[in-house]
Amino acid sequence: LRLAVVGYEPLVTAQAGRRVGLSAGANVVHVAAGRLSGADVAALRAARPDVVLLVGGTDGGDAETVTHNATRLAKARLRVPVVLAGNADVRDELHALLAGAGVPVTVADNVLPRIGVLEPSSARAAIREVFLRHVIGGKKLSRGTRFARLVRAATPDAVLTGVEVLAGTLGGDLAVVDVGGATTDVYSVLTPDERDSGPSQEVAGTLWRART
Repeated sequence: LRLAVVGYEPLVTAQAGRRVGLSAGANVVHVAAGRLSGADVAALRAARPDVVLLVGGTDGGDAETVTHNATRLAKARLRVPVVLAGNADVRDELHALLAGAGVPVTVADNVLPRIGVLEPSSARAAIREVFLRHVIGGKKLSRGTRFARLVRAATPDAVLTGVEVLAGTLGGDLAVVDVGGATTDVYSVLTPDERDSGPSQEVAGTLWRART
């Protein structure tokens, strides 16, 4: 699952999007931040992503950058599925814009609704849905239709789900190291400190269920 992230700012929304992509089991092949130029779109295309995660702006915050980037993607005739998980204030407008240009688009909640608050679950589910519908089903990876019906998630996404279940059974924090042939994935499930009810000190937020 090759994922490209397009965000508003490299240390905040683009970083948040990258973390969410990893948690969804993706290989993040490209990260872009700021207003996309023609050269940026060419670089995005060259990365050959299966899915583009378009983020940017906290809810009620900057909407110009994510609107600019959605417009660029629509005009570029890039037929790569887009998961739209940015500023909720322009969600419907941008969904209509991309869909009207023939771009397959799936809407999710903002991955960074407020500075320091990272909400990955909706985007993670949307990426999984797009993976099953467009990557497994759309690429015709098997001549038979049964294969597409059998696949439930990208392998790293499934492993993280298993680690979450195991952590819940054990009732505590958990780290799992998965040594593979091509990569070594580290999964962690942590319990948020209840004494800290405010935003994380990290501007891009803390991912309490993570894969790196």
